[in-house]
Amino acid sequence: MDEFALRTFGLSKKFGNKSVLNKVNLNIRKGDIYGFIGPNGAGKTTAMKIALGLISSDEGEIEVFGQPANYKSCRKVGSLIEAPGLYTGCSAYENMKRFAILNSASNDDISFYLRMVGLEGVGNKQVKAFSLGMKQRLGIAIALLGNPELLILDEPVNGLDPMGMRDVRDIIQFINKERGVTFFISSHLLGELEKVANIYGLINCGCLVEEITATELARRCGYNVVVRCNDPEMALIILKQKFSIENAEISNGLITIPADPAVSGRINEGLVSSGIEVSELIINRISFEDYLLRKMSQFNVGSGVGQYA
Repeated sequence: MDEFALRTFGLSKKFGNKSVLNKVNLNIRKGDIYGFIGPNGAGKTTAMKIALGLISSDEGEIEVFGQPANYKSCRKVGSLIEAPGLYTGCSAYENMKRFAILNSASNDDISFYLRMVGLEGVGNKQVKAFSLGMKQRLGIAIALLGNPELLILDEPVNGLDPMGMRDVRDIIQFINKERGVTFFISSHLLGELEKVANIYGLINCGCLVEEITATELARRCGYNVVVRCNDPEMALIILKQKFSIENAEISNGLITIPADPAVSGRINEGLVSSGIEVSELIINRISFEDYLLRKMSQFNVGSGVGQYA
């Protein structure tokens, strides 16, 4: 039986007459790195704030580790929403010390988490002199002080340079693997989430479009061999007879064949040897972005979902 770190049931929220979330059902299993993807204004931050109890929902229920969300269950959850709230005139250690009081954390905990995020060597350097990436790492360390089982991160790599993105990504993977922490991460940067997430929730205009595993997404975002020839109908018959290809399609005079690029040469040879004149053969890959945009197009951006998300 699957164990869930976080589930929502029919989560809905309006600001005025603008619907920000519309009956959203999230299913985040223990141990997942759940990538929450959608354009700016899709409802990502609002859903996270509701899950943390920072704002209330209009409708719906939330479960945290199988229990209704309440003060006790939320003690298992750490978070970094939008930007870390730091004491800029203090050092990293001093910041950690202040937040440790709220989480009953020890000095050993502070040293451990600073070392984990690579900030153990910054000494007395004040946070106001930190790079954005260092501030994000410190924010993650603070979020870990309560030893959470679920960590909610809202756009953790937004605005970071490539090295900062890699550092945050490495920290997430390490904590997930070594400490078994579940992650719920929002982003509009598809390439970054693609490197860490094992499951995705696609959201647009306040509606959860789809939840899909990384394995299934990779299968759907495969390669196509596109063929232009003089007789597409006959070519389709030959493809079925010679290569047992049943799922090729004809559109606008082009044959699209879901196939590995490695077989494109044999396909070309088989068609030509059967009397088909092949004038063009193209290898296309359905990218993560292509798939996402196609899914998102199901929802009308003008549906009233507002800028508050």
